[in-house]
Amino acid sequence: SSSSSSSSTNNGFFTQSVGAQQHTPVLVQKVTSLLKDSYKGNPIADLTFGQGGHTKSLIQSGVQDIITCDGDELAVPIARQLLDQNLIMAHYHCKLSSFPVSCIPHQILDGVLIDAGVSSPQLDTPGSGFSFRYNGPLSMAMGRYDIFTANLFVNFATERDLAAILRMYSDELNAKV
Repeated sequence: SSSSSSSSTNNGFFTQSVGAQQHTPVLVQKVTSLLKDSYKGNPIADLTFGQGGHTKSLIQSGVQDIITCDGDELAVPIARQLLDQNLIMAHYHCKLSSFPVSCIPHQILDGVLIDAGVSSPQLDTPGSGFSFRYNGPLSMAMGRYDIFTANLFVNFATERDLAAILRMYSDELNAKV
């Protein structure tokens, strides 16, 4: 991913302003091309909307039926701007795991986008809880109101649990209690 310091951007039909950083998804052109090719008039769901980079690219490519979802409250004003301009069908402020599938017209989608990762602003903002470059809280939560944080986990998990997770999900195969 890439980011730039800018308070706002304007691509002709909306202006985006989120803090001091803008996130540009790394594979936005490829993803847009694949989803545009699958678009037959049924909605495409961007279930990890974030700052809307993929959705905005889809809109520019001519996709007219987009449903978005994101659990981060910082995504809401960006989605609201697109809703106000009738550029997306709906936005759901919820986690991906809580997305209301019943909202999909006729339960048919032409495509689903899940960009499962973190963005440049999350890594570069000390208060996000994801930054390893700057001092800040160890949160790693995908929204300000998430209760379960990395800080809680590492401070309350047993050594055995921590070692098992490091062995299973990282390159640390020799983790031991």
